Amino acid sequence: MRFEPMINARLKSFKTTYGYTSLTDEQSFELFVNNAIMQMHQPDATSTNGRLLQAVSIGGANDMGIDGIAIKVNGVFISSIREVDELIELNKQIEVEFLFIQSKYKDRLDSGEYGKFTDGILDFLSFDHFEPHNDKIDLLLQVKDHIFSDEVILRWKTNPYIRIYYVIFGDKRDNKHIDAKSQKLIADINNLHMYN
Repeated sequence: MRFEPMINARLKSFKTTYGYTSLTDEQSFELFVNNAIMQMHQPDATSTNGRLLQAVSIGGANDMGIDGIAIKVNGVFISSIREVDELIELNKQIEVEFLFIQSKYKDRLDSGEYGKFTDGILDFLSFDHFEPHNDKIDLLLQVKDHIFSDEVILRWKTNPYIRIYYVIFGDKRDNKHIDAKSQKLIADINNLHMYN
């Protein structure tokens, strides 16, 4: 697939800067999108910490249909229980956000792929997990479980926020199946009574 010149130049620069020149276009696009969204939320998020981009980029085998999961506490991306506790100690109260990212190196939405993504999100956000998941997701689930422990819940300013990004290289076209899956995901998350 051919990108428009600006995206192509940025993707090439990203691959060179982070040393991802040996990856396929699809693999590097996933990392590129994860990086771009993280920097949109916190401009210095990955410029000084390549480890964080690797922790967030969970795509691959048993990825629950998700390419990136990021957790923010008080506006800062974190990847460990220790970091959560440090922010609680520093601030006494916390505000939490969960970001879910899926990117497809395609120019159109596929409702089956989108449905797998939404199913994976709901599984991650629930207390019980049925989807097979990899080691990176397991570590993030441990952080999430800690955030939902009784002692940490007492420090919440509000219920955690959910942000969902599904990125394709193309325009979103009206699709009743995608819209229905989105509405169902929102309803299912609301029914958990744990999230904003």
